[in-house]
Amino acid sequence: MSKNINKKLNNYKYLLFLISSCVVLLDQISKYYAKILLSETNPTILNTYNNLILVFNHGIAFSLFSKQSIIQKYTLIIIPLLIILYILYYIIRTQYKFFNGVAYSLILGGALGNLIDRILFDKVTDFIDWHVGMYHWPTFNMADSFVCIGVAIIIIDGIKNK
Repeated sequence: MSKNINKKLNNYKYLLFLISSCVVLLDQISKYYAKILLSETNPTILNTYNNLILVFNHGIAFSLFSKQSIIQKYTLIIIPLLIILYILYYIIRTQYKFFNGVAYSLILGGALGNLIDRILFDKVTDFIDWHVGMYHWPTFNMADSFVCIGVAIIIIDGIKNK
């Protein structure tokens, strides 16, 4: 009986790593095409609230710390790497509910997608621009979206189970 339970848990964890891998793949493909098809100066207007425009973020969320020293540059690699290692440990070593596992997989995939950009290109490619009139949300990418979805799942689960 215990072998059966362990086998199901291992299959479940493989599924979580598959989800993370799909997130990384989708993120990297979308950034690749964004760099080929989009402009840094002329947005592609999708509808009243959504544009696509190529932006390179050298900092962290909302372009904070974009003018960085060598220490900040490596800090922006080391901190996400530590978070990724923690999430890997969490997925492999702890027990959690299915949706929390999916949430952590989405966060892991998003963090890996942006870390790949930071290591390979020294910047993160963003291209999704949401706005209402002249008020724009900071430009973001698929990895950012998956991280936000994962965090939202964890928060909703936490509130629901209070």
